[in-house]
Amino acid sequence: MVEDVPTVSLLPVTVESMRPDIEDVRNAPEKIKAKLTYCNADELDQGLQKVQPLPYLDKEIKKFKDVVDNSVEPAKRVGDYLPSNVLDKIEEIIKISQDRKIGIFKAIQLLDYINDAYKYACMATLDKFDIRRSCLARLKSYDDLTKKLVRSRMDTEMDKAEDCVHECFRLLEQCVEEAKSDRKQQSERKEKEADFASEEDFSYMHSETKITLQSEVENLTSISEQCTEDLDIIDTERKELESKMAHACQEHKKEEAKRQQQLQVNRERQRQLESELATLRRQERAMEKDSKQGQELQEKADELLLEVDGEMTKWKNEIETLREKIQDSLQVMNIVSDCTNWIMLSAKKQKTQWRQRLENLEVEVLLNLRDTLIAHGGMHLMLEQENSANLKEIEKRLKELNDEKRDKARRGFKLMVQKCDESITQFNEEKLKCDEKIKKHGEMVGSLNDEVKKVDETIRILRPSVALDTMEDRYERRKTVIDRAYEEDNSFKGLDVTSIGNYKEQL
Repeated sequence: MVEDVPTVSLLPVTVESMRPDIEDVRNAPEKIKAKLTYCNADELDQGLQKVQPLPYLDKEIKKFKDVVDNSVEPAKRVGDYLPSNVLDKIEEIIKISQDRKIGIFKAIQLLDYINDAYKYACMATLDKFDIRRSCLARLKSYDDLTKKLVRSRMDTEMDKAEDCVHECFRLLEQCVEEAKSDRKQQSERKEKEADFASEEDFSYMHSETKITLQSEVENLTSISEQCTEDLDIIDTERKELESKMAHACQEHKKEEAKRQQQLQVNRERQRQLESELATLRRQERAMEKDSKQGQELQEKADELLLEVDGEMTKWKNEIETLREKIQDSLQVMNIVSDCTNWIMLSAKKQKTQWRQRLENLEVEVLLNLRDTLIAHGGMHLMLEQENSANLKEIEKRLKELNDEKRDKARRGFKLMVQKCDESITQFNEEKLKCDEKIKKHGEMVGSLNDEVKKVDETIRILRPSVALDTMEDRYERRKTVIDRAYEEDNSFKGLDVTSIGNYKEQL
């Protein structure tokens, strides 16, 4: 009796029914990409656009590098190493950009934003502005002339005394001009300083750069983390896909071994079952066809797996490239953060120092001008009082001469009457001169006192704590010293104009 022979279906078999794993491999790329943040070319391009190198940006940062480079040597000569440190960071940014082919748009944008602050910090360090203070030396000469004037009067050398008075006025006028010149220079420098950004502006710029840097770093960090997550997903999915395909391949081998076994059984039974040869041959052809189809399907599955693996490898490389560029951009932003912090701190420091220095210089200039104006006014006040005393002496003498003239006239002493008339004429002329001098010096004292009061108003605004004496107080102290010189044989201790105010100790 002939044994039953296992039959094989001759119906057409589809890939989906025989090897569903092949369809899984074909659909794997889309399924994996659906789980990714960067799931398509547009998303990936958007990420790359953030760090894509742009040729015109390279030119912009090189322009900034040239600006920094030109300020390195002058700054080193005054002991400032800010430009040198910034230049090192700029060169590091350029090297990263060129070596790793990344864009540095935000870095250049921030450096351009703080460019004015950097220029101010360098300019302020190199600026050696100061006032001349030449009026102080002239005031010292004025003190010497005052001593010479007193000595000339003590020696009754009146012509020399008159020359000293004229020389004192000439010297004091020069002092006033030089003190006003110092005041003008200081005011111009102060106006120039006001043209730059204020300390509040620099603080605002510093805050803005920190916010921008933090935002950009957070954005780049987020992209980097998303890339890392996508790479992990791709690796996990690829391992799962390879595992499924390995299992499907083992199942295919088992099926193929079973078919070969069935073929062997059929061939042996052909020799025994000639009557069933035709049937067995049909079965053989069907199984061979199935075997060939299965082999073709396996080859197709292997090719598809290689194709998918290549596509995923390429996609993984693209995302890895994006992550590397993002990491490089983060490094650049950290470098820019250091640069902006240095520059803004230096600019704010220089702004504060210059504000304080200009305020101190303004007070010093005003005090120098004040000393000069008081010395000038004191000279006029001295001459006014001297001429007032002389006027009283002349009026007393005129009264005596008139009394003497009437007395001599009553006695008929003609010669003495004529001499009295001559003396009276001379004293009247001298009286007119004294009146003119008193008026002239009085007007000058009033004018100079007004100028001193205006200067005092400004000083009190700048330094409320400074105690300011008056022109009259200063004159009385100097007059006391000069009077003592007449009494104590040329002792002029305490006559120095610049020490009477005692400003340095107060400041």
